[in-house]
Amino acid sequence: MRKILALIGLSLLSFAAFTQTALATEEASIQATIQRFFDAIEKQDTNLFKSTLDPAGQVWVQNRVKDPIQISSRFLGQDVGMLQGENRFLEKALHFDIKVHKGMAMAWVAYEFWRNGKFSHCGIDAFTLMHLEGQWRIMCLAYSVETSGCEELKSQ
Repeated sequence: MRKILALIGLSLLSFAAFTQTALATEEASIQATIQRFFDAIEKQDTNLFKSTLDPAGQVWVQNRVKDPIQISSRFLGQDVGMLQGENRFLEKALHFDIKVHKGMAMAWVAYEFWRNGKFSHCGIDAFTLMHLEGQWRIMCLAYSVETSGCEELKSQ
C-alpha cells in the first residue's frame, strides 16, 4: 500500500513539475513575441512587426500627459506606417507579468519609450495575445503614456 501511495505521490510531483515547465516555456515564448515587437519598432522592420500581430487587432491609448486625459484607438496594422518615417523609436521593457490560459495570454509590461535618442515617456503596455498557427500573436494592445511616475514603474 505504501508503495502505491509513493508512486501516486511521485506521479503527482512529476505532473506538477511538467506543468510548471510547460507554463514557463509558454511565458518565455510570449515574452519573446513582445520583445520581437519592440525590436521591430527599433529596427523599423515592417515584416518583423507584422509577424508579431494580427493587423485587425486594436490599440487603445490612455494619454495621461494631456489634461483632460485622452483615450484614442486605432488598428494595429496602422502602426506599420509609423516605422517608415524619419523618427527613430526605442521601447524598453522594464518588467513583465504574464498570465496564460489555453492559448490566450495577457502580458502587463512596464516600459520606457525613447524618440530620436531622447526619453519621451513611460507607461504600462497591456498586451492580449492568442496562440494561432503555432505562434503567439498580439491581438490587442492598450497602453498608457505618462511622463511622471517613471521611477516608480522601474521599481515595481
